[in-house]
Formats: sequence, structure tokens, C-alpha cells
Amino acid sequence: MSNLIIQPASDKNARQHFVDTVLNPVPLSRIQKHLDAETMQKLEKLYKGNEIPVWGFTPAGSNIGKWNRIEKGDVALFLRQKFAFASSTVAFKLHNHNLAVVNSGVMTTNNARGSTYIF
Repeated sequence: MSNLIIQPASDKNARQHFVDTVLNPVPLSRIQKHLDAETMQKLEKLYKGNEIPVWGFTPAGSNIGKWNRIEKGDVALFLRQKFAFASSTVAFKLHNHNLAVVNSGVMTTNNARGSTYIF
């Protein structure tokens, strides 16, 4: 059975991140150098070498258990001001700090973010 992921996206940074990486999917070529060959092969097969919608996740504190429960087929429900405005189905997930930095463009190497799920 699929899980429902409640994904807050209300603040200015989260709204921009949603536009930059979900509404406007990320080209595989942009993230290729940050992935191992096996992961890249899986994503190329899954997305036919095209762009992929992604969402960063901070696996820290109470979020670690939530991250561990996310699986392929789960549905992410994006909320803004207590209302759902978008949803998507998880197709892949990985822990990769460099990928999180590349996708947001604002994270530094000292940031705790480093996990991504892909729709």
C-alpha cells in the first residue's frame, strides 16, 4: 500500500524550489556528474534520458524516520497555507548531498540537506 507524504511548500524558498525542480524538471545532464554509473543508468532508463522532477528532503531529527518510510509508488502531496496545490508519485529516491546542492542552487556543503526523491 502506498504512503501519503505531506510535503510543506509554503515559504518563499520552498515555492521557488518547487518551480525550479518539479514544475520545471531538472535535465539529467545537469546532475550526471553527481551520480554513480548505476544510479545514472536507472534514471536514464526510467526517464528515457530526459528531464526529471525532483524534490529535496532534509533527513534530520524526526524527518529521518519519515525519509526511511518513503518508497517508490508513494504519493507526495504538496501543501501551501494548509491547502494541497500539487501531487506526484515517487519513482525513485536517493541520499546524495551533492545532488541536493545542485538542485536547489542555494545549499552549501555545510547544509544538512542531502536526500532527494524523484517523481
